[in-house]
Amino acid sequence: MNEETDFAVFFDRIRSFVGWTDSDAGLVARAWIRVEPAVPAAIDDFYKNIQKHPFTDSVLTGGERQVERLKRTLVEWLKSLFSGEYGLEFAWSRWRVGRRHVEIGLNQSYALGALARLRLHINRAIQLPVPGLPECPPECLLAVNKLLDIDSAIIQFAYQEHYRRSLDQVAAEKLRHIQRLASIGQMVTGLAHESRNALQRSGACLEALLLEIENMPEAQRQAERIQNALDHLNVLYEEVRNYAAPIRLDLEHVRLDWAVEKAWQNLRPVWEPFRTRFSVERPESKRPVVQADGHRMEQVLGNLLQNSIQASGESGLIHCKLECNPEGSQWMLHIDDNGPGIPDGIAHRIFEPFYTTKSKGTGLGLAITRRIVEAHGGEIVASRGENGGARFTLLLPVLQPNPQERTGEPSNQPSPSVWQQD
Repeated sequence: MNEETDFAVFFDRIRSFVGWTDSDAGLVARAWIRVEPAVPAAIDDFYKNIQKHPFTDSVLTGGERQVERLKRTLVEWLKSLFSGEYGLEFAWSRWRVGRRHVEIGLNQSYALGALARLRLHINRAIQLPVPGLPECPPECLLAVNKLLDIDSAIIQFAYQEHYRRSLDQVAAEKLRHIQRLASIGQMVTGLAHESRNALQRSGACLEALLLEIENMPEAQRQAERIQNALDHLNVLYEEVRNYAAPIRLDLEHVRLDWAVEKAWQNLRPVWEPFRTRFSVERPESKRPVVQADGHRMEQVLGNLLQNSIQASGESGLIHCKLECNPEGSQWMLHIDDNGPGIPDGIAHRIFEPFYTTKSKGTGLGLAITRRIVEAHGGEIVASRGENGGARFTLLLPVLQPNPQERTGEPSNQPSPSVWQQD
């Protein structure tokens, strides 16, 4: 079925659903003589309400000239609504109105709310007594509201079609991205395997060379530089390989605060030269336990803390705070530093693969971090912290208690409400 056929079927079904009959068309046409005098006031009220609210006024980018043009269009729309002709061409004209709402960015809820506001004016006009005109029968009001329901459904159909197409485009782009990653993964796996062998041979040769030049200080310094370059290259290969590899989780119960402290202690060789100060603030009333892969979570926390250490520089300050979201469904771990913060306009990009602001590295560290967090059913957000530095917020589902599951909690760790290292 093509788009035209789908829409024709929908139109027939919605008319049947609201109980639309041929006699309703004549009843609606009879109501126009009562509605027409109320049209100017209804339209003025319609646009005054739109212009009064910033979330709807933002779609009116052409000023008063656009408003006047739209008012004329709305008059024609109302005339066609009471024309008595309600075939497929009428339905397509209503669909185009809905499509236009989509194009200008009018939220669906407000579009339907605006139509409901017009409905009130129309219903009031039909029910008010008019000198010289007989009273409008109840069937007339019912027929008009049936037609307005059909009109509303057509506008919703236009929004739904746009949403479906957007989802299809997103799904197609994700599929292309997955296919690209799969191709990269296959290539990198082979490249990393061969490169590891080459690096191992290079390392072995370098060790032999160092024995030969024990009494040659300058040559030793050059050899050490080569070794550092080989080590760096090996790290880069591992990062790319880890990003391309599928994530498999060995889930257990993990105390987030203890995992943070363990990740921090593992980074002692990094933060000691910087003399970085560190503190953890945790809730007193509830243990921050999540279901996670302990090693993967340490990888995530270690990566985030190392970034904060490097960003904070000499005598930096890193503060971690654990709290539950207002709904009680997620643990939120905020990692704040006192570095320069995240430059405006790039917070949404720093988790992209291969994007980096550093002079060295692949730009995969935060991309891998996000993949691991999302594999746990969580999310990670970057923003500017309260003190102007960077803030990374890790959100993970709160663990529902089940005493039969293994806890994975260390038994020899303190649990004060605040832990601090100076």
